Amino acid sequence: MPRYVVNAASTEASVIVESPDLHLGITDGWATFTDDRGILLTVPREHLHSIQRIDQDHPATNPDGPPKQEPATPQADPAPTPPRP
Repeated sequence: MPRYVVNAASTEASVIVESPDLHLGITDGWATFTDDRGILLTVPREHLHSIQRIDQDHPATNPDGPPKQEPATPQADPAPTPPRP
């Protein structure tokens, strides 16, 4: 699920924004977060210190790809390979 942390410019305040259908748009000096229901958050550029995407599904925050899913049932270990002569 897309997730961003938004850091304010003049304080130490931060907010996390997340939604399954989250989109970030930067236009006319505003950062606007929207999803399929409409606007979630909009902040003027001069009030922003930074915006960082922090979800695990995004390559920038997880270069190995999405988190690995563990199997629902344990699988037996494969038979050991015999040593080479």
